[in-house]
Amino acid sequence: MEQNQTSTALTKQPTKKQEVILAITKVVNGGYIQNQLTSIMGKNAGSFTSSMIELFSQDSGLQECDPKAVVMEAMKAAALHLPLSKSLGRAYVLPFKNKGVATPTFVIGWRGLVDLAVRTGQYETINAICVYKGEMTGQDKLSGFVSLEGMKESNEILGYLGYFKLTTGFRKMVFMTVEQMAHYGKLYAPTLKFSKITEPELIKKAQEQAEHGPQAGAIGWFGDFNAMALKTVVRKVLSWGPMSIELQNAIANDEDIQDAEVIRNEDNAAPKQVITAAHMMQEAEAAEVNEEPQQEAAPI
Repeated sequence: MEQNQTSTALTKQPTKKQEVILAITKVVNGGYIQNQLTSIMGKNAGSFTSSMIELFSQDSGLQECDPKAVVMEAMKAAALHLPLSKSLGRAYVLPFKNKGVATPTFVIGWRGLVDLAVRTGQYETINAICVYKGEMTGQDKLSGFVSLEGMKESNEILGYLGYFKLTTGFRKMVFMTVEQMAHYGKLYAPTLKFSKITEPELIKKAQEQAEHGPQAGAIGWFGDFNAMALKTVVRKVLSWGPMSIELQNAIANDEDIQDAEVIRNEDNAAPKQVITAAHMMQEAEAAEVNEEPQQEAAPI
């Protein structure tokens, strides 16, 4: 009996999930990727390696994607020195369907945009908030500034506000009502533009998520409408302030404005200052062929 149990344990095949996790672990720990991470992130390369593997192992949608493609999208976050932890809200790699094929896509969060702006050293304050019923007491039409001297009465969202103040003293504020945001999303966000969901339904979704949190199992505007709304006002207000090259690239490649397929085609067509996934994938495949086993970095 013991021999049979031992034999069964030895011949037991790994599950599909275990196989894909092993596959991405092999890619991440390959010499080429480790050299790139060390060059970009220095001593933080190890922790970023762990975060890539953790991200992949916890997301069933990403497990349907090509592991090499997931790593290359994750490397875009590394190039911007943004963490991939979902709880931090700086950067994400999300699975989208591209002609029926699960495709990983790098998406920057609104806090990631704020981080990139702060690095310029020219911002004294940057913030983005939801404005709730009772808080807003008026708006100056000339300056666009909103007065928030009232007290919050409920979790009903009136709108979204982005604000910054430069070290020079210059200030700018952008405010959009929840109705304006729903209309904006339907006009410009591909996931909403080609969806049957209506603007009133989007507003209802925003209110429900304000009460109960993001929608489980959904992503982007459907999964967390209010977070996407905050990123929209951050992007709009930052267009009035100084921007570094990396911030310009991050905003220009923001996935909720342009179709993911279009962006990937542009990335493949011309070199970017942000890491180009297609180019890195080609180099990684070439390096993998030429690598000797003993040269491969030890798992972290």
